[in-house]
Amino acid sequence: MKNGAICGGLLFLIVLMSCDLTQNNDAIPESPNNYHFKQVILDDVESMRDDYYTQGMNWVKGTGPFGTLDSNGIPIVHYSFGDYRNPVTTCGNAIGFYQRYLREHDESDLAYFLNNADWLLETMDENGYLHYEFDYTHGGQFLNQGWTSGMAQGEVLSVLSIAYNLTSDDKYLSGAELVFSTFSDSTSEYRFVVIEDDYLYLEEYPSPDSCHVLNGFIFGMWGLWDFYTVTESEESLRLFKGSLKTVLDNYYDWYLSENKTVSCLHGGYYENYHKLHLILMQSLFDLTKMTDFLTIRLIYAH
Repeated sequence: MKNGAICGGLLFLIVLMSCDLTQNNDAIPESPNNYHFKQVILDDVESMRDDYYTQGMNWVKGTGPFGTLDSNGIPIVHYSFGDYRNPVTTCGNAIGFYQRYLREHDESDLAYFLNNADWLLETMDENGYLHYEFDYTHGGQFLNQGWTSGMAQGEVLSVLSIAYNLTSDDKYLSGAELVFSTFSDSTSEYRFVVIEDDYLYLEEYPSPDSCHVLNGFIFGMWGLWDFYTVTESEESLRLFKGSLKTVLDNYYDWYLSENKTVSCLHGGYYENYHKLHLILMQSLFDLTKMTDFLTIRLIYAH
């Protein structure tokens, strides 16, 4: 953490916001479950959940539908090395159909959303993992065909939770419960949950060199909130609160310089990811009403 490095204009901005980045975020007693990590204190989780539920579980950021779709509305991604399915793209596509259904009430969008949810159910393995069927390299780390992603697992959790909420079909709840079990799978070779210095991270690209992709982390943790919304799982809430604490206490790790952030700890500025980070901080504020996230957004934008 480099909070002490904030100076000059940034410090002035924080004073103007009258906002202490440590407020309401003291560590709370740890659970005897698999993982032990710091968590935020959320003052009124019940109201927060009720508001989110009433608004239709409208997801963190508007996405698809986009790209090349098959006859069932399932996306196909064209890579330089071939055409493949991608669990994250499928989830974004599903959420896009869902959000358009909320706006326009077109039953075809609902049908396409459920087609995508069904594809996720049919594609996951017996332990609840979605696998990438191609090799990939990120930040110099080679990921073998069959790799999994914390971002994908979280987004799948969101889609299946929303599908269950819409339909009351137990197949979606059972699928969501199986996917959620992967968040506490501490022995699998596909483990994507990392604890560093008592902070919890969900790795978009799990490898020995954990690089903490910020957008993938937040999209992944939103799945924990969606699962909690439909099940009231205390363990899901615990993991979500741990994820919030990590962002609040370590936000400066992704800050590069004036109006620039890095997508992960490998460094590198990409304007589209920087803009996404600003949207995500706003979304976290909209959900939690914690002004700390507005302060972080302000720091990232200046």
